Amino acid sequence: MENDSFVLIEEELSKIRNSFKEIDSHIKRMAKSGDYDSLNSLRKRIKRLSIVPPVSHSFTVVLNDLFSKSFKFQRIVNSSLMASMVSSRNRINSKAGGKDFCAELGCRLPKTYLTNASYSDVRKFDFSVIKNGFVLKPVFGAQSKNVHGLLQNKSGVVKDVFSGKTFSSIDHALTSIAQNSPSGLKWEVEELILNSEGDCSYDVKFYTFYGKVVLVLQVNRWEKRREDVFFDRNGNLVQAKISRYYRSDGKIVNPLFNERDIELVEKLSTEIPFPFCRIDFLAGREGLYFGELTFNAGGQVVSTMSGIKS
Repeated sequence: MENDSFVLIEEELSKIRNSFKEIDSHIKRMAKSGDYDSLNSLRKRIKRLSIVPPVSHSFTVVLNDLFSKSFKFQRIVNSSLMASMVSSRNRINSKAGGKDFCAELGCRLPKTYLTNASYSDVRKFDFSVIKNGFVLKPVFGAQSKNVHGLLQNKSGVVKDVFSGKTFSSIDHALTSIAQNSPSGLKWEVEELILNSEGDCSYDVKFYTFYGKVVLVLQVNRWEKRREDVFFDRNGNLVQAKISRYYRSDGKIVNPLFNERDIELVEKLSTEIPFPFCRIDFLAGREGLYFGELTFNAGGQVVSTMSGIKS
């Protein structure tokens, strides 16, 4: 009886594997063609179907023939829970869901003026209501791609504080952005967070495990050479070597977080239904502003580390 059950599972896994390969290939073709409207439509259809496990690289692990049947079964059950529409993590994994979740728990957030807007909607927006600059960024995006921080001076000249480019007006800036971005993107207009000196803010990223902050990454991405500095939860510098960027010129960098920030972040981590989460903030004039939740942090590898105190 047990063997018959496993045979049935293997047959069903084979069907799922083939279906996932077809869907995954179709998604890749759409992304490559730049047809983002159709791609977003397909993703919405897939979400409504509540396909389990989720269509991502994880299914190749679940269906790998090298793993035992019992391990596959455990991963399928786990993926079923994670892909469920009632999954708590699924609800806060989006940018909007993460903001709502953290706002309820007392986080300071940048103002959102416009969200999920087409380019034409952005062009129609009255930017005169925004006094201190704004960020224009894709609703779905990563690694700061197509993100613009636009600040207009008294003479009307607009500067993208992230790239350093200048434009004669907001219309000129929006036209240039449209020409250099993929078509079909959905956009968000958000308050521009600057530091106390009026410069671009640092990213402050808290690595949390089971309600505890174990590492803080402080990033200044707007200098000529990106600067990454690690601290422990007490603000002590952690000596680390990162695969992509590392600054070791002896410059003194102070932590931009305090004990109250750590308490708030650990409160968030305790409420998040997942063992690990990187909780990202921006360091502004008034303190830290929530950015986003990252459950699968990537892009950098810490190869050596010392100095973390428990």
